Amino acid sequence: MSRPAATDDETGSRCVQCGTPTSTRIRLALPDGRPALFVSCDACERTSWYAIGGDGTPMTRVQILGPHEP
Repeated sequence: MSRPAATDDETGSRCVQCGTPTSTRIRLALPDGRPALFVSCDACERTSWYAIGGDGTPMTRVQILGPHEP
């Protein structure tokens, strides 16, 4: 069975860097179990992570991996 990984509201419909409308999207769980979407642009190869159910802005490294001890 197939279903969309996420809506354009969650990730935007175009690459945040080059504006290309095509990308590879993979739905995964972050280390803490939160659902997220990994997006890789087919043209410029920029990668971004988005929270499923989020506001459509790419997540920061700290949001993805959590704070690290020095």
